[in-house]
Amino acid sequence: MGQCSFSVQREGQGTARVKNPERFTLEFARDGFATLRLDCNRGSGSYQVEASADGSSGSLSFGPIAATRALCVAAGVKMVRI
Repeated sequence: MGQCSFSVQREGQGTARVKNPERFTLEFARDGFATLRLDCNRGSGSYQVEASADGSSGSLSFGPIAATRALCVAAGVKMVRI
């Protein structure tokens, strides 16, 4: 269905570009399943898209995401677990 790229936004600090954007991907399949590449980690789970009644906007929500938790040696961004 499609692929997107990521940037990092920090409140009050603007947007930072990810060093290696090809290492951070989110792919949406037509069957409602998404796969993620998060540097050296991988994840997957379901997603749902709902359009507003007038079709001018909508929402994207995810179900539980199963992901690996490897320590990426040459991380593209400094990861902070919140």
